[in-house]
Amino acid sequence: MLVFVIGAPGSGKGTLCRKLCTEFGYSHLSVGDHLRAIVETRRAVLDQEVIDRIQRSELLHVDDLLPILQDAVHQLENYGAEVIFIDGFPRQIGQVMAEGRSTLRPHLVLFFDCPREIAKERYLVRALAGRDSNPEVFARRYEEFAQSNRLLVQEYAGRGVLLAVSHGQQCS
Repeated sequence: MLVFVIGAPGSGKGTLCRKLCTEFGYSHLSVGDHLRAIVETRRAVLDQEVIDRIQRSELLHVDDLLPILQDAVHQLENYGAEVIFIDGFPRQIGQVMAEGRSTLRPHLVLFFDCPREIAKERYLVRALAGRDSNPEVFARRYEEFAQSNRLLVQEYAGRGVLLAVSHGQQCS
């Protein structure tokens, strides 16, 4: 079972995924963490342009991203994973439309709806290895999220697989 987890940077996607996986034994694939790990450990399998985009925290083209994610999901499945949370995918409607060319089709999509200011505060205070935690990166990533999210939510709601998780005053 694949569960896509979408939401603004700092909305709590990774935090909840880690808690669910710890408590219930599910598997968690953070797209950003996975890409950074590949850059650190298996650079030879990536094109230099892809490496540069990952290091600049930029979105990858769907044709570069899908094979990487499919491989990671297949590895988790081969290790016996039955429920896999994919945190941070998709981020663009083009990635959704490319599902027909891949095996990545969600059974459920969790959308973390978190106010911008709370997400920004959380994003800036987290100090996670390999991540840019500065206001400029947050602003750029939030803009990317805001531009594409409405279409993602509409698409998955139309399919009947969207579950919106609304945050009140806190996002944790």
